[in-house]
Amino acid sequence: MSKIELIRNTVLAADEIEADQLITLISDGKIVTTATSVTYKAKAIVAIIEWKGDIHKIAWALGEYLRNHEPDQPRDALEFETEIISHPLVDVTFTLPFTERVVVEGSGDTVEAETCTKPITDPADLDLLGSPTSGGDN
Repeated sequence: MSKIELIRNTVLAADEIEADQLITLISDGKIVTTATSVTYKAKAIVAIIEWKGDIHKIAWALGEYLRNHEPDQPRDALEFETEIISHPLVDVTFTLPFTERVVVEGSGDTVEAETCTKPITDPADLDLLGSPTSGGDN
């Protein structure tokens, strides 16, 4: 399961949200490639449309996601915007950092890719301006 799917499932499980009310996007993305992996660093955007639930439940669930899957992010990394349509209906958008590594094996026409959902702990793997590193791909 990719991290964006994990984020989406986290939100759906946090409160009574119908799948058609939930929009998930990835923006401001950058990609680092090495000989054995592709690392994506971006913002995940989660929008809940015409919702009348409890924002605290979603904020808590996404906070738990960040603590478990993006532990190096600052504690205030989760952002939100809300548009009040009519009480109690709102549109709410959460934005959070998103880093995902995909390990790639193979050559030519045969390439296998496996998504890693564990946190990336080697700072060199997140260096978007530096040269690719030779270690730390797991």
